Amino acid sequence: MDAPPLPIRTQLILPATPQTLGLAEAYVREMGSMADLSLDELGGLASTVMQACRHIIQLSYEPGDSSTLSLACEVSASEVAISIQDHGLPLDVRQQSRVISLDVGVDRATWLNHGPDGCELRLVKHRTSGHITDKLPEVALTSFQPDTPHAPEQTYEVRPMRPEEAIGVAQCVYRTYGYSYVNKDIYFPDRFRSLHEAGKILSAVAVDEAGAIVGHCALQRPDLGPVAEIGQAVVAPAHRGRRLFERMRDVLMDEAGRLGLAGVFGDAVATHTFSQRGERDCGARPVGLLLGFSPAMDFKQLDITGANQRISCVSYFKAVAAPKPGVVYIPRHHQAMIERLYAELGQELTLGEEAEAREPGQIRSEYLQGLQTADGDVLRLQYLNCELDPSMLDILEPIGQEIRDYVLAERNRVGRGVEHG
Repeated sequence: MDAPPLPIRTQLILPATPQTLGLAEAYVREMGSMADLSLDELGGLASTVMQACRHIIQLSYEPGDSSTLSLACEVSASEVAISIQDHGLPLDVRQQSRVISLDVGVDRATWLNHGPDGCELRLVKHRTSGHITDKLPEVALTSFQPDTPHAPEQTYEVRPMRPEEAIGVAQCVYRTYGYSYVNKDIYFPDRFRSLHEAGKILSAVAVDEAGAIVGHCALQRPDLGPVAEIGQAVVAPAHRGRRLFERMRDVLMDEAGRLGLAGVFGDAVATHTFSQRGERDCGARPVGLLLGFSPAMDFKQLDITGANQRISCVSYFKAVAAPKPGVVYIPRHHQAMIERLYAELGQELTLGEEAEAREPGQIRSEYLQGLQTADGDVLRLQYLNCELDPSMLDILEPIGQEIRDYVLAERNRVGRGVEHG
């Protein structure tokens, strides 16, 4: 029998009692098997879901409660997504990711508080089949060498990526960075292509005269929100210095305008200033600093001091459309710095006074999740739980250096936690 077409969506509703969790486990394993997860992956995913269900039942339901627990699952070309929805007592979702060990069986977890409609835990497990090393022979994945000579001068085609070119993008990234690139989706062509089809990623590529992909950059919108992240920028060493990144970014900014986006942000590594210069030259301005944001990365072709520690990033922002006027609510001790950043962006800022909430809000607590976009401005807070030498940060612009000093001062003020404005 042929497999059903993707995506596959199912739902299971159970009485909220420990006695029904065996059914939940069988459900998760069956859905995971449709995604061709390995036995170890199935075991890890099932174990995480069972732990979460037990935790939710214990805290959200009183003995004898006749309420239900809902599990919904979607299997796509890129991932298995499981949503656990409770209808019991309210939970403080800000504390839940510290209680449940989610680092074994899933790649991403998001707690959502829906107010009177209960709480929801969304778990995502990436499908690991179809890596670029499974699709191309070793000879086609040979690393670019440090002494690679520049390619002959030529005309490049810079345009949006075609779906069938996902494998060429993965090949270019692998040959440039090995397996050290932060965003792992790009190494899985089928997964990467499905993200494009869902509108969550929009790529631009640079193609040389031989038809090879030698550059890539992308807009990322995991929630299909009004603000996109620009990143995943790669140019093969033999083709650098020819403004391919700038041309790819221009293509993406045109696409952002076509989509009606409010703005674009990017995280430029603070290990060197090359990507920061690219952001600056495109008109983006620094708005924050992320310390130890991602694992150390192998910057091939670059002689960089301090590349062996976790990577920090300078966050840049550029408006695509004129910002909508509105009132911004900021903790008092951050207001002066936020006013400084708005002035740098050339945007007006109206500060609101503390007041009672006018309607139920939504609290979101996340594990291994990037910045979630919203229909409005975002204050991002960070807790640093690793050692990092700030003297190794290479920050290009004076306002970026001012942000660095502010963030480090906040680190000293609150202790080991780090706040990021």
